[in-house]
Order: sequence, then structure tokens, then C-alpha cells
Amino acid sequence: MVGQDMKEQQPEKQPRKEVGLRLAEDDLNVGDYVCVLSLKQQPKQGAPIMGQSMQIKAVCLPYFVGQMLSDPDEPTLTLDCRFLNLMRVDEAFVKAQQEGAKRQQAAAMGGMMVVSPPPRRKKSQEGG
Repeated sequence: MVGQDMKEQQPEKQPRKEVGLRLAEDDLNVGDYVCVLSLKQQPKQGAPIMGQSMQIKAVCLPYFVGQMLSDPDEPTLTLDCRFLNLMRVDEAFVKAQQEGAKRQQAAAMGGMMVVSPPPRRKKSQEGG
């Protein structure tokens, strides 16, 4: 039975989590990396959260708790799946956003650290 021997030698494939595809609410799992792909009812402008990676911390449908990964110091957000189209993102996407955020913070901090001294006042020549 050659066919059976071949099956035993092949490692079992783990189910692959597709990246970049819209997620159904049932597909949300704690620990997943996701981002908001779009809003289900499109406003005239996008939302600032769109495209920002987050990690799912808890799920209680239709709600989930997400931690923004570009700035982990931010508080977690409780979001409603009924209004959002979500997509799964991978670690490379998350790391790229984190590196970009670190560069922006460093540039902002560098700009804030440049402090010019107050202008000097000329001494008044009073009384003598």
C-alpha cells in the first residue's frame, strides 16, 4: 500500500488563516491581527481607524475589544462588528506599522526637544 505510506510521511497541514480577505464576525478569534477594511455604511469620508492594525483581546459578538498596535499605550477599543468590515493582517503588516509609528514618534519628540532660549532683555540704563 504505497498510497498509505505517502500519506503517513506528509505532515498535516494546518488550516491557513487568509490575510487580506474580509472576515465574517464568526471568524474573529482572540489574538488575531485585524484592521478595519471599510465601514458597512460608507460615510463621505473614511474613518481614521481604517487600515490601522489591532490585536483582538476579547470577543462577545457583536462586539470585540481591540488593542491598536501602532501605539500599544493607547487604551483598548470596544468596537461593534455590525458597522465594520474587517480583514485579517499578518505580522509583517503589524511590524511595518509599528516601525512607522516609532519613526513618527521619534521625529515628533526630536522636534519638541529643540527648545530655544527666551530672548534676552536689554538692561535699562536708569538712574545713573
